[in-house]
Amino acid sequence: MRKLTLGEWVDVAELVAAVGVIVSLLLLVYSLERNTAALQGGTENVLFESHTALSSRLVDDPSLVEIQLKVHRGETLSALETIRWNTYQGLVLDVWAMAWQRHHEDLLAERHWRNWDVYFTDLFGNSDLRLSEKRWEELVDGFDPDFWAHVRTAVIGARAKTATTDDTDRG
Repeated sequence: MRKLTLGEWVDVAELVAAVGVIVSLLLLVYSLERNTAALQGGTENVLFESHTALSSRLVDDPSLVEIQLKVHRGETLSALETIRWNTYQGLVLDVWAMAWQRHHEDLLAERHWRNWDVYFTDLFGNSDLRLSEKRWEELVDGFDPDFWAHVRTAVIGARAKTATTDDTDRG
């Protein structure tokens, strides 16, 4: 067996170094994926905790429950009740805006974003949290324009389609 020349040892060293760089890059990619998953999981927890805290308000505060019942029955709210209800709606809308923002920063996984988006679209489109078009227009300046365009398409656009379908069904 012959001995390697200095040039051949350099070639072997370069090959070993290249393999080391590739292994390091693979480990880096793996670490980044784990870190991204951890960040996305943390975001999901923040959204869930924020929403749970708001939902708990309804359970813990009988006067807020009374306001929701009035809204549900279509009764007129007092000025103070209107302020409290509008504030509550705004806080829940803030959670949707946070989900949208985190999704666009790649901090919320696509599947989780879709679930939250469907939930909030239904919540603001079909439940007691439904906002009038006038109220939507009052809130527009407080949110990211791209988020607001999404909301208009998801909620108000869906209402227009439903109204058109209802009118067609009646005609």
